[in-house]
Amino acid sequence: MKTKDLWNVVAALGSHVRPELRQWAALRMIVDLPGSTVGQVALGAGGLSPTKMTSVVNALSARGLVRVAICPTDRRNMLLYATPGGERSLAAEEDRLLAAASAGGS
Repeated sequence: MKTKDLWNVVAALGSHVRPELRQWAALRMIVDLPGSTVGQVALGAGGLSPTKMTSVVNALSARGLVRVAICPTDRRNMLLYATPGGERSLAAEEDRLLAAASAGGS
């Protein structure tokens, strides 16, 4: 699933989005763009503030799905990388979402 497609689903659901769906969408972007900053991922989220995205990233990091590194050229920025476990978990969740969509959203 492409990052844009997953963010479109999140945007369409608006306030009805389960918090973990935002995490999966953020993780998809981090997988597609390793070394992204929180601000870049927030910008790609289409409306999520960097503050809210930081909460999403913290949750992903606590689950071991994302590794956070300090940017060597600007220590104010965090660089985000998916862990191997994060990549596997994302693939499984996307498969589950696609299967649910194919089955009529169940």
